[in-house]
Amino acid sequence: MSIVMMDVDGLKKTNDREGHAAGDELLRRVAYALNAAFRAEDVVARLGGDEFGVLLPNTNAAQAENAIGRVRHILQVNNEAHAGRPLRLSFGVSTAEQRAPLTDLLRLADENIYREKRGHDVSKKDYEQPIA
Repeated sequence: MSIVMMDVDGLKKTNDREGHAAGDELLRRVAYALNAAFRAEDVVARLGGDEFGVLLPNTNAAQAENAIGRVRHILQVNNEAHAGRPLRLSFGVSTAEQRAPLTDLLRLADENIYREKRGHDVSKKDYEQPIA
């Protein structure tokens, strides 16, 4: 099982500067990208505010990275069509190769979002940590 968590970068600024209708449009674009990038068996959810999560059953770390790559590609194409308001997401991923508590996977994915936001490369070892 893998979990991908995402933050919509700059959503609060967009809401503050351009209004909530502009922020809502960004959220619709995120929803489109996620629904287009993930499989029917994946569970895509808005967790609140600017945060989204995806449960990817039977998915190893490499497959989760491929899914993130699909999202990034869709965002690139989407941003070309909406040049005035670019959409950026920060990603965090975690993978459990064996049975593990969901809360541990969520915590690790969330930590990895902030590593990405700080500009650190999240290496494979960061999200394939053994979870007890």
